[in-house]
Amino acid sequence: FPSHDSNVTNKSITITNLGILYGIRINNVLISGNVRIVNLPQLPVILQPNSVNEYVFTVKLDTVNLGTRSADFNIQWEVVT
Repeated sequence: FPSHDSNVTNKSITITNLGILYGIRINNVLISGNVRIVNLPQLPVILQPNSVNEYVFTVKLDTVNLGTRSADFNIQWEVVT
């Protein structure tokens, strides 16, 4: 990615657990495409039911060129009690 801040856009990604019974353990976050993960807090983390807590990280998107881009997120998780 370019080092100039004007060519990069930061986007915050927030994950919460909207369920009412079980926790969700986030074990890993993987991404592919034209973005880069930054500020990824330590994993694993357990998201409590009823949106009690959240997991937030930032991705950097290269905006130096016009056009459509895509990225794939792979969140490895499991249900816990």
